[in-house]
Amino acid sequence: QSTWGVSPHVHSFHFLTMLPSNFKGRVLVVASKADEGCAQVIKNYAAAHAHICEPTELLALAPSQPFDCVSCFASKVPEKATDLDVFTKLYEITVPGAQITMQYVTDMPEEVEAALSQNCLFSGFIDPKPARSAGPNGTTVLQFACKKPEWGWGASAAVATSGGVELVDESTLLDGKAYEAMGKGKSDCSTKPKACANCTCGRKEQEEKAEVADATKKALEQGTVRSSCGNCYLGDAFRCAGCPYRG
Repeated sequence: QSTWGVSPHVHSFHFLTMLPSNFKGRVLVVASKADEGCAQVIKNYAAAHAHICEPTELLALAPSQPFDCVSCFASKVPEKATDLDVFTKLYEITVPGAQITMQYVTDMPEEVEAALSQNCLFSGFIDPKPARSAGPNGTTVLQFACKKPEWGWGASAAVATSGGVELVDESTLLDGKAYEAMGKGKSDCSTKPKACANCTCGRKEQEEKAEVADATKKALEQGTVRSSCGNCYLGDAFRCAGCPYRG
């Protein structure tokens, strides 16, 4: 199973060879030379100095020189062409505001369109615009377009106000007072000889466990309780996991 491997062509179809009116900047065309329906498209775009990329090479492209426009063509939808990984890579290798267009011939336009629309938005693109037209032998030519936002990650913009709305600097909402942590109270058990009666810091539970261990150890020493294994005197290597003499 190939990531973008074009299946054998069962349709006699050729894409329109006219270049788009918004052809500008660095343009990437994703199409297979083995796809007869894309032959003239590849030839025309190559003559216009567009970068031609085999579908199997798309995920390996580096974002060092991002593209202003990406167009994908296939006379049969390649396997995994609608996956999130493809859109994530397209987002990575394009400039803000880049245009993405896809044209596929398919027998399942609803499923393909739904997958393209979903993963387009999940990867960060906006303005998804699907369109359909009749293809050969009862198939559908699915055209899909989307756009990369003009803004980048972490971008900010001034907020315009009107109608007497006043903006408040959030830092002025702090009164400078030092507040105590909720639930801890004015003091805890750390400075006291014993845990509080209503201890909530966990010290009381630790003291209770220590008292049980001490009582067991004392009982063994006094002989009121017999060791269950009888190996306490042999050392740690022979003592039970819960033996109070361990260590």
